[in-house]
Amino acid sequence: MTDMHCLYPKKIDKNLLDQCYRDIRDSMSKGNINVLDDYKNIPYVLVDETGGYVQTKASVYDAARLYVALEYIISKNKNEEFERLTAYQDFFDSNHSTELHSLLNKYLKGEKSDTFRDIEIDLVKGSIYKIKKYFLENDKIKDIRGGSVIIDYLNTQVTDKVVQDYLIDECKIYSGGGNVFLLTPAGKGEEICRVLEQRYSDIALTVQNAFETYPTNINEFLFNFNQVSQKLTIKLEERKKAKIYPINPESSITEIKINDEIIHFPQQVQPQSGGVCELCQVRDGKYLLNNIDKKILACPSCARKNQTGRDKSRFYKEYQKVTGKRIIKDIKSIEDLGDDNKSVAVIYGDGNNMGNVVKNIRTPFEMSYFSRRTDEITKSCVYHAIEKNMGEEARFEVIALGGDDIFIIVPANYCLDISKDIVKSFDEAFNHEITMSVGICIAKFSTPIKNMFAIAQRKLKTAKQYVKAKGLNQGSIDLEVLQGVGIIDWNKKRKGLFPTTHEQLSKFVEVLNKMKQDKKRIKPAQIYKFRYAAEKMEKEEFKLFYLYQQSRIGNQYSTYIEKIYNVKHFIGLIKEDNIEYSPWDDITILLDYTRGDGH
Repeated sequence: MTDMHCLYPKKIDKNLLDQCYRDIRDSMSKGNINVLDDYKNIPYVLVDETGGYVQTKASVYDAARLYVALEYIISKNKNEEFERLTAYQDFFDSNHSTELHSLLNKYLKGEKSDTFRDIEIDLVKGSIYKIKKYFLENDKIKDIRGGSVIIDYLNTQVTDKVVQDYLIDECKIYSGGGNVFLLTPAGKGEEICRVLEQRYSDIALTVQNAFETYPTNINEFLFNFNQVSQKLTIKLEERKKAKIYPINPESSITEIKINDEIIHFPQQVQPQSGGVCELCQVRDGKYLLNNIDKKILACPSCARKNQTGRDKSRFYKEYQKVTGKRIIKDIKSIEDLGDDNKSVAVIYGDGNNMGNVVKNIRTPFEMSYFSRRTDEITKSCVYHAIEKNMGEEARFEVIALGGDDIFIIVPANYCLDISKDIVKSFDEAFNHEITMSVGICIAKFSTPIKNMFAIAQRKLKTAKQYVKAKGLNQGSIDLEVLQGVGIIDWNKKRKGLFPTTHEQLSKFVEVLNKMKQDKKRIKPAQIYKFRYAAEKMEKEEFKLFYLYQQSRIGNQYSTYIEKIYNVKHFIGLIKEDNIEYSPWDDITILLDYTRGDGH
């Protein structure tokens, strides 16, 4: 079995461990359970026969939480009182070893144990799926944003409230990116699945979600975690296939509270509206929403997204927390994201090799640690890439950002720099055990976002295929620029820079920036002339044309092209795998989307 280092925290110095554990015990003695939030990446240690530390493949945060969750379940099973703080203090009390301590320690050492087979538990797993379909029922940025906020609200606050009502927070193995995994006392699983499905549907109405439960025992849960979780996943997939959704769902919920803000849903049903929702064009219109100069007929689901999407602050607050910088620009519409050419870019990405990593997960500690770290790293990479390249001019829209998923909209002239920096940072954060691929679609701001997303989705697929075909241990980027109303021929095989790696793209962007700065010697009109000639002429004829132009105006164009493509004696065309192709398409397209400012 491959040892995947991204599944557990790095080893650290013993002196630092000593200090961390002293701080934790001191805070616990004062009743501060939340101190563990500061130690999520600190390894949990066992003490060997000599009194030395053995650092395990679990973080102290995850080990302590699972211990407390299991103590809670055991107490429920035995109808005994449970005290959360006491359970934490017991876990960190080196002079007080319980049978559960012994089980977990043997488990982390890779030893066998037959204890706790009599304590039955239920596992609960669920997800929101077909998320992009829910976001993109129309192209109004407010409604897209509202769908994103509602998804996050369900996955965090609603899930947390259900856990609070029926369990304790430690029973949550993970919750994020649309996915939930819970540990519950025996007999509770079915009820919690039903409640979660009902609450998700009551609030979002049309979001597709499913939850399933699987009965097991504590011993099986630990020692056969991979097999047990796979069986639960199979049940969940069957549930998704069998679930039927109403066409025009409604509920009596009138408001939701996201953090400290109360969002009121529309109240006045139009009993004789007699029309289809003007936003999704699918469901019956029931509400009249105020638009700029008229009222819009909306179905209950779209009305809720529309109301919720008025708040732009959620991702901006997250951006500020991660980068320490505030967003100054006010984004009211997609047009506000346009660059000088009124163009925007959809960046859509996710992790490569995720399936292999998930297959290597053997413990609940690894599942918790990996899902949490992936979410943290993805957000950090995206926000830092935006801040690095845009600074105080930062403006963006986040449609989805969680787990390893990225779906953002940025000004087109920043998309190359932001994308390559996201991929580079993600790859490095995971030491290339997991890499990131990105698909980009650039178009005028008036282009429907769901059309741009569909193209970015296709580009992400080809970027991933490039990584697989080349056997790369780094991420990749593919791009499509929509010009005019032309139709994309997906079957046409075009040689060019894309798809490419972030390293190649970084070099490309660096040279293009220098070309733009070299205004005296590099003329865009000449580059367009080369592109047109390469399209119209036979290859040998074009090479003669290019040599003639070079003798007339100098070899500065060849000098730059040779740096981009790492070739010598460039004479107008690039030769790769015995195929000659024109580089001028990529250069003319991307000159508009590099800034020439040294980035």
